[in-house]
Amino acid sequence: MRSIHPKRLCFLVAILFLYSASVSYGASNPLKPRLSAGYSVPGQSPVSGANDFVCGTYKGNEQGSSWFYHQYKAQAQAASPAAAIIHDDVWVVEDDGTLLFSGLNVFDTDLQTFRFTPNGVGGYDVSSIGFSFDPALGTNLGLGDDTNTTVGLLFTFNYFGAPWSDVHVNSNGIIGFGTDVNPTGFFDSNDFFSEISKIAAYFMDLNPAAGGAVFHKAEATRSTFTWNGIPEFDTGNLNTIQLVLHDTGAIDATFNGITSTVAANGAPITFGIHPGGTPGLEIISFSNDLPFSGAVFTGIYENYLNITQPLVNEVALMKKFYQSFPVYFFQIIFFTYFKQTIGVFANEIN
Repeated sequence: MRSIHPKRLCFLVAILFLYSASVSYGASNPLKPRLSAGYSVPGQSPVSGANDFVCGTYKGNEQGSSWFYHQYKAQAQAASPAAAIIHDDVWVVEDDGTLLFSGLNVFDTDLQTFRFTPNGVGGYDVSSIGFSFDPALGTNLGLGDDTNTTVGLLFTFNYFGAPWSDVHVNSNGIIGFGTDVNPTGFFDSNDFFSEISKIAAYFMDLNPAAGGAVFHKAEATRSTFTWNGIPEFDTGNLNTIQLVLHDTGAIDATFNGITSTVAANGAPITFGIHPGGTPGLEIISFSNDLPFSGAVFTGIYENYLNITQPLVNEVALMKKFYQSFPVYFFQIIFFTYFKQTIGVFANEIN
């Protein structure tokens, strides 16, 4: 199933501390962006004190977000509903289906095996094959909660054109090439989008310290990794996933008992491949979109999640921003025309 986007919503992205506060990118470098003090919200009195900054933003921003939304709706072309505008040094962009995590997408492909095959054009084709699970699990790697180890392969595995002779295995259902996917030592669902080359067999907060184990079986033509009967952190939900790397470059992922169909902590669960760096990324449904042919150097994945209110996909939003603006902006602040799913008064994501 795909993530559900119940309605199109606006993002209002304000840029602070720029080389220039104007769209023309002149030489001036003001202490704060120019913001008109005289705008008004339809049906309300003009907003005053809009240039007074409070905690990194400015007074009147809630009224301002409504005003910018109406300004966007007035200017956006009917033929291009996802168009963006710039008004008074604020970039206004509407969700195009990739900028929000929202709705319910429950994991629904248990007891199935999926194969990723190099397609000869620098990408991978994905298909569903006959269920295949190897019960001879191999060596227990002794992983605990949020831990990682490096294991050698008995062959050279080529992944998106790069040869690898060892793999970094993480207890949270993911492997990395060259380094650990989870360098902080704590589970973070956003690590799937880092520049590390990786394969997410079923990337979520698993805890082998509470049960089950992670295994590795080394063979001359394939290497098998199994997260066997491992509970989701702080729950009794057990999950078994097996990932096989073939010497041909093909990858098999098998699900053999998934209880955590969405995560108890609210974070997305990710299944898919990521070549590393800053590639293209394709979101697909493994239950509806196969067979699927991936483009050159393009990751392919699905998120399983349950979010009752829209949550901004910061990675996708920042990528979209930098597709349109120079890379010399070093601070970006966004605010929304809807309530974020957040339980604190203020927060910052660095």
